[in-house]
Amino acid sequence: MSMKNLPASPAPRESLQRQETEYVYLVPEMEGTPETSLRDYFRIIWRRRWLVLAPLCLLLPLVVLNLSVQKPVYQATATLLIENTNPRIVPIQEVSAPDRSPNFYQTQYEMIRSRSIAEQVVDAFQLDKRPPVQDSALVRFMRSVNRFPSRMLTKMLNLLKPAPPPEQPAPSSRGERRGNDPAEVHRQNVITQFQGAILIEPRKETKLVDISLRGSRPREITAMVNMIAEIYVRQNLENKLAETKKAIDWLTKEGEQLQEKVHQAEMELQSFREQNKFVSLDLGERQNIVLQNLGDLNASYMDTKAQRVELQTRINELRRLSAQDITMIESFPGVLENSLIQSLKNRYIDLKRQYVNLSKRYKEKHPKMVQLRSEMQEVERTIDREVQKIVNSLETEYRSLLAKERAFAGALNAQKNETLNLNKDVITYNTLKRNVETYRELYQAISTRLAETKLTEALATNNVKIVERAVVPAWPLPSRKGAKLLLAIVAGLGLGIGLALLSEHLDTRRFKAADEAEQYLDLPLLGIVPRYKLPHRHEPGIIMLQDPRSIAAEAYRTIRTWIQLSTQTPAQTLLVTSAIPDEGKTTTSANLAVAFAQLGQRVLIMDADLRFPSLHHLFDVPNSTGLTDILVQGRDWREVVQETDLPNLRILPSGVEPPNPTELLSTRRMHSLLAQLKEAFDLVLIDSPVTLSIPDVAILAPRVDGVVLVHYPIKGDKAAVLTAKRLLERAQARLLGIIFNNVQQHESTFYSSYTGGYHNRYAYVPTPAPQDEEPVRHPPETRVDPVPAEADPFPALAPGIPCKIGETVRSGELVCTVHEILWQQQIGTHRADYGFAFLLLDLTLTNEAEDPYLFDPEQTAIYVEEQSTYGKALASLILVNGIEGEVTPQEPHIARCDPITATLEQGFEREEIEGHHTRSGLLVYQVPEETSSFTFAYESEEVQIIIPLTKRTGTTRY
Repeated sequence: MSMKNLPASPAPRESLQRQETEYVYLVPEMEGTPETSLRDYFRIIWRRRWLVLAPLCLLLPLVVLNLSVQKPVYQATATLLIENTNPRIVPIQEVSAPDRSPNFYQTQYEMIRSRSIAEQVVDAFQLDKRPPVQDSALVRFMRSVNRFPSRMLTKMLNLLKPAPPPEQPAPSSRGERRGNDPAEVHRQNVITQFQGAILIEPRKETKLVDISLRGSRPREITAMVNMIAEIYVRQNLENKLAETKKAIDWLTKEGEQLQEKVHQAEMELQSFREQNKFVSLDLGERQNIVLQNLGDLNASYMDTKAQRVELQTRINELRRLSAQDITMIESFPGVLENSLIQSLKNRYIDLKRQYVNLSKRYKEKHPKMVQLRSEMQEVERTIDREVQKIVNSLETEYRSLLAKERAFAGALNAQKNETLNLNKDVITYNTLKRNVETYRELYQAISTRLAETKLTEALATNNVKIVERAVVPAWPLPSRKGAKLLLAIVAGLGLGIGLALLSEHLDTRRFKAADEAEQYLDLPLLGIVPRYKLPHRHEPGIIMLQDPRSIAAEAYRTIRTWIQLSTQTPAQTLLVTSAIPDEGKTTTSANLAVAFAQLGQRVLIMDADLRFPSLHHLFDVPNSTGLTDILVQGRDWREVVQETDLPNLRILPSGVEPPNPTELLSTRRMHSLLAQLKEAFDLVLIDSPVTLSIPDVAILAPRVDGVVLVHYPIKGDKAAVLTAKRLLERAQARLLGIIFNNVQQHESTFYSSYTGGYHNRYAYVPTPAPQDEEPVRHPPETRVDPVPAEADPFPALAPGIPCKIGETVRSGELVCTVHEILWQQQIGTHRADYGFAFLLLDLTLTNEAEDPYLFDPEQTAIYVEEQSTYGKALASLILVNGIEGEVTPQEPHIARCDPITATLEQGFEREEIEGHHTRSGLLVYQVPEETSSFTFAYESEEVQIIIPLTKRTGTTRY
């Protein structure tokens, strides 16, 4: 179908109606690794929903089948009272008392579940001799399925554990060992299974224990539970009585032996008394007398020895003094008491004084001197004789003391020997006596304990008793099918969600976020085109023409805007390519061409994919002649270029497929053709082949002003896109950015915040110029320098800030439509003032009059109607000086059109809009960051347009 058959634009009257307000939520891209929110997890689960549902689809039927074949299960319960102390009937300590350790009750539980009790029950009911139940094949299958996980888990655990030593077959209760007898093996297996079926549940904060069994035969399991309780109580009492009987036997035997030992000890003690004469004398009193005699002898001996030593000392001292000087002996005690010695001493002193006096007058040989010396010598001899008498007297006394000392020493030694012998006898006597007493005490204790034990045996007390016997259950246990189904659903979904998240984590081929793509490729993201369906199956398949109000159409307009802002100078030639085939580069090229043409630019779209051309199918034009005719035959491009339904959009098909496309694109004619087309059109958009495996893009890329990569996340992968980017950079291409194409709407926000508004509809009504008039071509304008490479030239907006867009208002013959609102902190090298941000309005002005209309951006303004709470408080306090000192309140903020508008390629200037023509462009204002609502106003002599715009209050981050 031809493009001319498409529905025309809405009638002027319809376009003048006020459109329903729609909101788009513009959320900024976070720096660094973004945090995964709950909504992101929901998107992952939805995207991999079949993987999430697969475990549920496998598990749920099995559970349903299992519940359908499940038999009713009954439970019989008996209650026991287990005391940790024996009943105390008489104040006697029993032989077997319960253990008071913390593990007492756990030990009793294991004893209830012991193999001996289970064996008795199995033998009593002959469970091992029953034929196996013949279940249906379905039941056997379900049982195999139920047991499969546990068997696999057991096998895996056994592989991790060391191999245990071979076990000997368990002996039967009959005291025989049957080896590998199949019947015995089956019996032991039945006993083991019965052990595992015994349920023991202690009641909290009591000494009661419930013993339960479950099965399909209520009477049988009731009898089994009662038997288990009875056997356990009986065994507990039997064990206690057995221990008591063993104690009685041991006490009796030990009592007889002790009685014999007492008799022997008494006979030995009596013999010792008779031998050592200990019949009537108290051994302790005798020992005291001997010790007292020994002490007296020792004291006498020491006194005599001390006297002798003192006397010997006096004799030696007297001899020493008499040998030195006669006058020195006067201090000796014996000499002082002798009157003769004292008179002789005085006589000697008198003679010595006379001798001294005469020596002064006479010499030594004078008769008087000789006579005096003679008298003095005689006195000395007399004193010596007297002293010698004293010495002789002392020596006689000394000899007497010496003899006395020796006598005491002999008596002392004899007494010591007697004392030592007596001590030995005492030790022997005490030992024999103690043995007698010990054996008597032991015999008495054994006799007493034997009597007590016989008494406790007769009492036969038990610390375990049956409180409640099991009764036959009247109703089966609740099957809890609903809970099991719910558990199966939760388990299946949990496993599926886990697999989905694991698969998402292991999926490293795809980009999971916009910032990841930008960091990985070091390229800006120009936009995301969501997956869409064409409203009509007929040609052309261009969403911008079939449904200009759709989500995808708005996505292409957004991409158009970012392409315009991404270059310093207007890009007149733009090449669109992809890494691999089927990523949507041709569709993207066609829709971008329509988007640029709707701005009033003269656009030519060229199909340079000479190998697989498809652009002519989208625009429904013939491909008989085209680019190959120009490059091969040298035809004029004006003869080959074809028209479309858009008056300012032309198409240059590829033409007949040539045998050498790479060589044709490398010719000078191709280079000359691009130069001619740049002079004739505002924009030449080239649909090129894929980048990988084909060298055509490397030839065309350096000759154009910009290259745009198209990526289909599901079709391509990161490695392919990165390789294509490197090839283009090696070819010195100017890469403008990357476009994500055909993204599912539930994933679009996950990839980028740009698609948050794709779920809304926008009021956009393109008004084409009349077919018979040449569209107005605006001359290229000077643009500002771009932001340095390390900075982000297009900062995102604050989270959760909706902008009221899609407003269409008519005043007179002028119709104004607001398509999009953009917020930026910086445009090129221009940064907004502190506390302010750039507000960019994407407008379309349609002049429905016959005469031209002069539009002046200086007559537009943004009125800030509401500020933050903090701003209101300041506004009520801040005053400005008026005339003659008067003060007036500060006026509301009014933002005039910023001069930066004229530097943008699509920025409005003071210009005329021809009759029945449309002009689209941008207006830039600086408004406070905290602005929550504002109004766009335009006023002239003929026109007055007021459009209220709002955004949700929030903190803007750039």
